[in-house]
Amino acid sequence: MGITFIAFEGYEIIAQAGDEIKKPKKNIPKAILVSLGIVVSVYVLFAFVFIGGLDPLQIGQPAWEFIGGYGELGIIEAAEYYLPFGALIVLAGGFVSTLAALNATTFAASRVSFAMGRNYDLPPMFGRLHQKYRTPFVSTICSAIVMIVLAMSFDLTMIALAATVMFLFLFAQVNVACITIRRMAKEKISVWF
Repeated sequence: MGITFIAFEGYEIIAQAGDEIKKPKKNIPKAILVSLGIVVSVYVLFAFVFIGGLDPLQIGQPAWEFIGGYGELGIIEAAEYYLPFGALIVLAGGFVSTLAALNATTFAASRVSFAMGRNYDLPPMFGRLHQKYRTPFVSTICSAIVMIVLAMSFDLTMIALAATVMFLFLFAQVNVACITIRRMAKEKISVWF
């Protein structure tokens, strides 16, 4: 169950793009809530369709048992009962989702290291922008190298577990920071947008 937490990661990247967002005080909270709402809705609908749409008489057991019996491949096996190319469609969706997650992770990692370079928490070269494209190219290249090395050094399950633990620490830090800032700022911060 702990590894499923990774399916809800990603919305925090919106806050990491704060320097590049118009009216961040208003738009960041809205974007986070809207993105979470969309993701949760899609996941719930997906689960209802795949579990509720399988005919127990056709598969010889309850749908949840059928899907659970295949582990990570349960949704792919269930998709075969819906469409002739159902498994291929689910795999293609997973591939596109993985590419989107990779893009978002690279974006977030490069923006965080860029901000740290700009604030001298990392060497200043991380805070440099490309002259033509105005993107943090050193941070992007270094982040990509680290990701490639990690991806080639560990299996996917180990990377997912490590990422989940790191995200839990990140979220804990963010929550502690929010509570601390709220106590320090008192009425200066509005809690809604």
